[in-house]
Amino acid sequence: MREKTSAQGEMKLNHSITEELKPRALEYLNSAGVAVGVGDVAKHLGVSWSTARQLLMELLIENKVQCEKTAHLRIFRLLKKEATAIE
Repeated sequence: MREKTSAQGEMKLNHSITEELKPRALEYLNSAGVAVGVGDVAKHLGVSWSTARQLLMELLIENKVQCEKTAHLRIFRLLKKEATAIE
């Protein structure tokens, strides 16, 4: 039997963590009322910047948030249809 590499185990763990954090991230984006950066989400959720970025990118792929690129960073906001679903 083939053993899992630590990278595979880490990816699975990260995926599990992001799945658990998605509802909290969506609630935060809804309550913020303005577009927020990755660092804001990381600080609010108490996770690393890279975990917050992965989480936001997954939400972007799932069409739950939109992303705007500014001169220095990407900012994220909840799509209107998601805001309605949360309320």
